[in-house]
Amino acid sequence: MTKRHLQSTTTFSLSWLSDPHVDQRIRVALKLLTQHECTRPDSTMISHVLKILNLSGSRFRHLVKSETGSSLTQLFKEQRLRKARTLLKTTFLSVKQITALVGVNDVSHFTNDYHAAFGETPTQTRRDQTSEIGQTIAISANKRS
Repeated sequence: MTKRHLQSTTTFSLSWLSDPHVDQRIRVALKLLTQHECTRPDSTMISHVLKILNLSGSRFRHLVKSETGSSLTQLFKEQRLRKARTLLKTTFLSVKQITALVGVNDVSHFTNDYHAAFGETPTQTRRDQTSEIGQTIAISANKRS
């Protein structure tokens, strides 16, 4: 998964909610499963959605893949990575804490996936963000002087 791929998938993931060509059941299911930035829906949640839509698990997985081009697992992996990137840029939580928050158990595996998706490590994202914050603070301080 490349940075370009994740960004284009992100754009698509947001667009399928309003795209009339995407099966309405899939739009409803993915909206339910992705609300509140859910990064790893549990089996109870998926069972509930399948009941609402009157679909079997295998039919649902098939429809997700055919309508979005990605598996449900891949869609949620991408959502976890996007949420982690946001947390890296907006909080001072450690990478280990962020990894736990997005539901990933292995920091090393997460770092590899993150690098493949964004072309930089979580630490590099944090360092770049910290640098930008420092520059903003310096500019603000110079304006006050």
